[in-house]
Amino acid sequence: MACTSSLTIEKAFDKLKGSLSSQDAQDFLNTTLKDVWSAAVVIEQDQAARKAMKNVRRIQPFLNTMESYSRVIEVFCQGYPPMAFVWGPMKLMLQLSSQYIHVFDKLLDTYRDIANVVPRIDRLRAIFGDSDDFRRSLSLVYVDILDFHQRAYKIFRRRSWHLMFAVSWGMFEYRIQAIMNSLEKNTDNVDKEAAALHFEHMKEARERAERDANDYERRRQNAMVHEVLGWLSADEDRQDETLQRLSDSRQPETCDWIKSKPKFQTWCGGDADSRLIWLQGKPGSGKTILSSFIIEHLKCKEQQVTVSYYFCNHRMVDRDTMSNILCTSAVQILRQHPEIVPVVHSEYYEKWSGKASRTMKKMLKDILAGVSCARIVIDGLDECAPEVQKELPKVLADIHETVGKSFKILICSRLVADPKAMILLRGETENAIKLYVKNEVRKLCNDIEFVPDEDAKWIENRLASKADDTIAS
Repeated sequence: MACTSSLTIEKAFDKLKGSLSSQDAQDFLNTTLKDVWSAAVVIEQDQAARKAMKNVRRIQPFLNTMESYSRVIEVFCQGYPPMAFVWGPMKLMLQLSSQYIHVFDKLLDTYRDIANVVPRIDRLRAIFGDSDDFRRSLSLVYVDILDFHQRAYKIFRRRSWHLMFAVSWGMFEYRIQAIMNSLEKNTDNVDKEAAALHFEHMKEARERAERDANDYERRRQNAMVHEVLGWLSADEDRQDETLQRLSDSRQPETCDWIKSKPKFQTWCGGDADSRLIWLQGKPGSGKTILSSFIIEHLKCKEQQVTVSYYFCNHRMVDRDTMSNILCTSAVQILRQHPEIVPVVHSEYYEKWSGKASRTMKKMLKDILAGVSCARIVIDGLDECAPEVQKELPKVLADIHETVGKSFKILICSRLVADPKAMILLRGETENAIKLYVKNEVRKLCNDIEFVPDEDAKWIENRLASKADDTIAS
């Protein structure tokens, strides 16, 4: 049975450690109760200086109880200090939240509530001594404490966590209640002096509570995704179909040249000075085919890149509005980052926000704040209404100013004036044209019984020379 308890703790410990960054894992390993108190004193002094004092001592009952637990469960924790991965996350979260009073209050109240339901070691030792049944019962309490810190840590280590805290913690409160219920059940069973008899029941109840919490979170997340995407009802399908059609029609290697362009390489990377590339060329020069290649190139990059794209069409000017373009971009990003959906659900869907371009712009800013690396490709801007052609680049540039270098823009259009960000297709498509003509002539020659190689070559050169930097799309 002692082995079962060790495995239970080891599983919870590995789950927590697997959520940590390598630096945090190293820092936590050496964190002690004294370090937590030292951090609390510094926070208290800082808040006093800012005249924003909070009762940091609310954590004392929790710390005292956990200190007592460490001596009981250390027998199950081979190779690591049992409380280091409670003290470490706790210290980090106190430090991060201390600058945000409402967050700090939430965290202190939660620690106070946990301390209120955790069984008291001094009283229980008088009943059980140091029996194995007693240790096994407390091991499940320890697992619940690790579970809380593993899940809370993930909230505090998210990108822009303080902006999303209200929504993230709101979702987490159901989980906290499940942990509290598990702790209360464990305490009740221990108080009945029947830890040995009830151990399996306690373990099953905890697992059932975890399954219920997981099911609730999954159902709630799925419901929010369904509601938000249904509300936005963007032009996503048409964009996907267009990309697929262009991909199928593109000749191999005809667009590879763009990858060698320094401006494009810088734009793909993290350089803050390359927020915008404007690919320009005359009608028929292969801009849209090139856009589809760039989109698929970004999707296939080894590093994580969130890709959004929109193909404008002069036949659908009424659909290619500012609002619809921004809305479609938002939906594409949300599908790649469903963890951001609760923010949109809370801040926009539940508030019955409309889909005006101003609202979509603000929403896209909020979405991109939670994304580490994003690229948007707009093809055929010149095919939109004049007001969209004029305003969309300004709107995207404003979003970039807010979000920063993690968000970059690529626009394809006919020739317009913006030489700093421009990559002209004039001359760049020569090799692509030759490849295209060669493939088409080869297919034609295969359909004819006999065409000498020199004749086929003459046809290729003749057609390529007449192409004038244009290519079929």
